[in-house]
Amino acid sequence: MSPRPTPSVRPVARPAVRPVAGRARRALVVAVAVAALGLPGLPGPAAAAGVGVAAASTTCPAAGGAVVPAAAAPAGSPDVVLDGHGFGHGMGLSQYGARGAALLGCSSSTILTTYYPGLVPARRATRPTVLVDLLTGGGPSSRAELRADAGPVRWVSGGQEVVQPQGATWTVRRAASDRLEVLAGTGAGAVAPRGFAPVAGALVRADHGGQEVRLSTWTSLGATPLVRRSDADAARFAPRKAGLEVRAVLVDGARGSAVDAYLRGLAEMPVTWPQAAQEAQVVAARTFLLGRYVSSEDAYVVRPTTADQVWAGAERRAEDTRNGGGLARAVAATSTTGAGTVLTTASGGLARDLFYASSHGGWSETNTYVWGSAPVPHLRQVDDSRWALASGDPNLSWTVGLSWAQVADAFGLATATDLRVAPRGQAARTEVVVVGTRAGKPVTLRVTGQKARDALRAVAPGVRSSGFTVRPPAPVAPPATAAPAAGAAAGRPVALDVDGDGRDEVGWFSGGTWTLRSADGSTRSFTFGRAGDLPVTGDWDGDGRDGVGVVRAGVWHLREQAGPGAADRSFAYGRAGQQPVTGVWAPGRPTGIGVVAGGTWHLRDAVGPGNASRTWTFGAPGAQAVPGDWDGDGVDDPGALDGARWTFGSSARLTIPPLVLGRPGVRGVAGDWQGRGGDLPGVGRAGVVHVAARLDDGRSATPWQVLR
Repeated sequence: MSPRPTPSVRPVARPAVRPVAGRARRALVVAVAVAALGLPGLPGPAAAAGVGVAAASTTCPAAGGAVVPAAAAPAGSPDVVLDGHGFGHGMGLSQYGARGAALLGCSSSTILTTYYPGLVPARRATRPTVLVDLLTGGGPSSRAELRADAGPVRWVSGGQEVVQPQGATWTVRRAASDRLEVLAGTGAGAVAPRGFAPVAGALVRADHGGQEVRLSTWTSLGATPLVRRSDADAARFAPRKAGLEVRAVLVDGARGSAVDAYLRGLAEMPVTWPQAAQEAQVVAARTFLLGRYVSSEDAYVVRPTTADQVWAGAERRAEDTRNGGGLARAVAATSTTGAGTVLTTASGGLARDLFYASSHGGWSETNTYVWGSAPVPHLRQVDDSRWALASGDPNLSWTVGLSWAQVADAFGLATATDLRVAPRGQAARTEVVVVGTRAGKPVTLRVTGQKARDALRAVAPGVRSSGFTVRPPAPVAPPATAAPAAGAAAGRPVALDVDGDGRDEVGWFSGGTWTLRSADGSTRSFTFGRAGDLPVTGDWDGDGRDGVGVVRAGVWHLREQAGPGAADRSFAYGRAGQQPVTGVWAPGRPTGIGVVAGGTWHLRDAVGPGNASRTWTFGAPGAQAVPGDWDGDGVDDPGALDGARWTFGSSARLTIPPLVLGRPGVRGVAGDWQGRGGDLPGVGRAGVVHVAARLDDGRSATPWQVLR
């Protein structure tokens, strides 16, 4: 699965200063990207023996004992260099490692028992029903569409029955929290088929008997739908308080077992890979599936994404057929009528926590290191270096260079001075240690490998796995923070209503220090941010009082109060080099955010990540973007300061003449300095802010000196 394209104004990223909090234990697979590689077919063992996995080969070498070289050092002089290997969480079976083993002549049995030490392949009877959970919840406006591609579809609900013609697309949506609505068509003009109206609490079933249909599901967020070409036996729909439930239903029948039918649609490994590797993957996937039995459904219930296992249904089966049927053969080689090969513990119990990943690049990790959970006997450190070297893994070795500032951002620290983790394969490898400061106090963080990977990936996307080490020397003393220059010439003026009285106070931001001037002339200072940050202000929580914030390389760190402390929220919007702006962009909307580049304004009506709500073009490409409520209508309009010349836009369609205020080199600001409803421009330089008396002349009011 390739990553989705990212809007140019909003990199999709996790908050840069907050490590991942959840554990996501059901995220079995981080390896779906493997399936998109389309590698050419490769020979592999074809024999099946024992309990349905390929017999051992006398040519199979030991998994480990080799040395996986590190990648070349990154360019430049980074403070920290991560030497990384593999892609994903790093536990259990390595899909690329299995490929390398198969190419070297190893059997699927050897692959499985190597990556899952202590487990034993065994036959287990399978139950007759698998439910693939395409949507659960999604909100009140969630919906599903079913296109009858290969033949008519019979819909049944509470004794009612209707037939959907081949080629038609029907819609299912929630009419109420306990009732569904089926529409013969899509869009606003679709109506219910005559005589078919599901009653409260009734399930709806669309029987298509293994003929292909196209199922698409949407959540209330209106995001890109989840689409699956399904050749299951039926689709089942149910109303839920949280939205809509949509499940593909596979049952035992003339085509064989439901479990085998499900596995033939699995999209976890390229269908062209060697047979032994595919058999190992099938056994691991079957073991996981059997662990998803739900007694109330008397069925295995599994999601079709990386949240559980990636299932592509008919699309994967067709691809497999075009490429010689290797996946189907792997399923057949590991199953018999009503039973299949799984992995069990030495006492005969079904193995749980059977995780696998794209690649390890030399060593697998323990679950204690990755998640911080109690040790699982079969999720141990395994040396797979020899197999990895034979696998053709594009993520075998990689390096990432980081600055200490990036490390601090990743873990929510003011500064970072040390990042360390024990070498791979050692018992001491149980956590990642980060040392730095927060709010002026020393801090030592101990985080799991998964949290470290996710946090570092937010500031450096090249961090591909938790399988990294830190190239020595890791501890490097950060440079001393330079004192602000005299007069704070490098700073920026700011305006914010601290107490909610409708009047903006003027202030100055320089080197992470905010200095605010109250109406009585007194000043106060506090620290939030650091040198190089761009200051922003706004009513982030809607309480009528402005808070402060800083933008650093496209990541916004906001605090709801105008005072020191940790950020209340952090998120990515825009990118480095763009000018951040804040304001109310439309009538009745709350404070929003935006970025400006080359005279184009990308504005969002909310404080958080997402797509731009509106786009403006205003001002010369090199001008300073300074929005303000110039016409007093409660909505902020664009403003631009180019040298000493101001130009203004107006949502009230007023003509506001240009204004000359200040001189080249000043920084612009806007605020309601008098509490009259409407903003006036101001300029600041060397810690002194001047504001215009009116928009129709260039005379400045009393200079407000806020720093000396």
